Amino acid sequence: MPQNVAPYQERFDRRVNPRGRTYFWTGLDYGCPEPHPETDEHFLRDGYVTVTPLQFDLTDHRALPALEKREWSL
Repeated sequence: MPQNVAPYQERFDRRVNPRGRTYFWTGLDYGCPEPHPETDEHFLRDGYVTVTPLQFDLTDHRALPALEKREWSL
């Protein structure tokens, strides 16, 4: 199943620790109010366990041949 791409809503509480340093804590109302159908978030809301294999590759593979042909100089 695909990963949900609908925007999530989140809230952060500003807090101060005993030493006086400010930090932010994620609020309890984190979530996606309108998940796309047939996505991981949709099935999680229905009580299912979801497994979504992810890949992180932002390379523009279509642009690589043009870059390889270009003459580069410093």
